[in-house]
Order: sequence, then C-alpha cells, then structure tokens
Amino acid sequence: MELYYIQIIIGVSFLAIAGNYLVKGTVNTANFLGVSPYIISSTIVAFCTSAPELFVSVFSSLNKAADAGLGNIMGSNFANVFLALGAAAIILPVRSDGLYLKRDVIFLLAITLLFTVLLLSGIFWKNHTAILFILLLAAYLVYSFRYGKKHPEEVLKSPEIKPYKSLFQMSIGIIGVMLGSILLVAGAKSMAIDFSISATIIGLSILALGTSLPEVVISLIASIKKEYNVAIGNIVGSNIFNVLGIGAATVIADIYDSGGRSGSGYSLTETYPLIVAAVFLLLFSLMKWNYKRPVGIIFVLTYFCWFIALYA
Repeated sequence: MELYYIQIIIGVSFLAIAGNYLVKGTVNTANFLGVSPYIISSTIVAFCTSAPELFVSVFSSLNKAADAGLGNIMGSNFANVFLALGAAAIILPVRSDGLYLKRDVIFLLAITLLFTVLLLSGIFWKNHTAILFILLLAAYLVYSFRYGKKHPEEVLKSPEIKPYKSLFQMSIGIIGVMLGSILLVAGAKSMAIDFSISATIIGLSILALGTSLPEVVISLIASIKKEYNVAIGNIVGSNIFNVLGIGAATVIADIYDSGGRSGSGYSLTETYPLIVAAVFLLLFSLMKWNYKRPVGIIFVLTYFCWFIALYA
C-alpha cells in the first residue's frame, strides 16, 4: 500500500475522533452561557466541527496547494447538506425551526454569492477580501449571541462536567485536528501528483469528505436524540464559517506564502456546489420542509453520485 493511503486513512481517523472531543468540550463549556441549542450549534459547535476544514485549507495554502483548500471549502459545504443532513434524515425526519434558521440561511446565500463573484472576478486573492470576510463573520457572531439572549430557548441539557475537563477535551481535540489535517493534506497532495489529479478535484472530494466527518457525526447524534435544532444549526453555521472564516484564512495563508495571486482560474461550474448547497438550505427554511427518510436517501445518493462523477 502506498504511503499516501496510510496518511489519508490515519488523517481522517484523527479528524473524526479529535473532532468529537473538540465538540464535547466546547458544548460542555457553552452550556454555562445559557444560550439556545440552535445558537450554540450554529456558532460554537459549528466552528469546532469546521476546525478540520480550517486547518486543512490553511496547510494546503502554505503547501502551495491553495486550490485544494478552496475545493475543500466548496466540497465541504456540499457534503454538509447532502451527506450530513441526508444521513440525519435517514435516521429520523429533520424539521426546520423558522425562528433562527431563515435569517441564517439568507445570510449564507448572500455570502456564498459574494464568495463566488469575488473568486470568479479574480479579486478574491486580495487583502481586503480577508478583512471583509473577518468583519462579516464577527458581525454574524455578535448578532447571533445578542439575538439568542433576546429570544431564549431551552438550553442544552447535559451532565455537570468540571471546567478543567472541558478544557482538556478541547485541547486534545485541537491537537488531534491539527495532526489529522497535516496527514490528510500530505496524503491527498501525494495522491494528486501520483494520479495526475487536479488539486481542486482532490479538495472537492477526498479532503472535503474527510473534513466533513465531524459534521456528519454531530448531525447523526443530534438526529438520534431528536435535537433537530442542533442538527440543522451545526450544518448552517459550519457552512457560514467555511465561507467566511476559512475563506479569509486561505487568502491570508496564500498571500503569506506566495504574495497572493492575480486572476481567477475558476469557472462557474467549479463553484456550483457552494451555490446548490445554500439554495437547498434556503428552500428548506422558507418552505419549512421536513426531511424524511426517502429525501435523506436521495440526498446521500446524490452526494456519492456527484463524488464519483468528479473522477469520471
């Protein structure tokens, strides 16, 4: 077996296990804040489950593979909707909560379109793009927590865990995520060279699938526990962080490593996973659909058909 296969397998395993520890520690800490389940899942939990995407995209840019990092963002958002949400719906029907979801999904669609326009126009790889994305992300966080305090819901119930244990879980999670990201990027880059596959395709497929495992796990667990707000909040929040937080980090890392690039090099067909994922979430929130098992099966099959088509 080639070394890169081992690196990818170990890297994905680290991401899945460490991501679980990171989420546990963060949720236990967040419970002391008394914030609603959706707000916690769409901000703190979502950002923690997006940590693999963050580290992978940054390491990709620093290793002169920024295209893989961008592909990771687009592929992860597609996987979060069609794989994570689809898998959760197979377990139990997932329904939307219009109080927070509609607002966040409209925001997600707006920043997705902004991301796409900047990328296609070639303006994406500039300092002001990173600054704009960071400001938008900060505004989203501040507004979410203030809105959550004004509209309190039932706080997530969990056993009382001492703060130091939560911090230990978070630390182990962060270290594991970093190690997993390094291994996954190294393995994926070697595979791309060996098979003459473009970095963008690798990012859209293998990297995106591996880094989306925490979202899949959290959504499945939330669905089993009938915590619908946690399941959908984690997906929406993660997609927002992928576009803004990881988008900004990728730009900064690329500028630091190579001084930035000019031009686009991307077409609309390469960015459609981002747009499709955001549009389906918007329809889900506006029409208040319940995603039942047949829909979940269709979503999961759609994802894997798309995955296979990338290599056709």
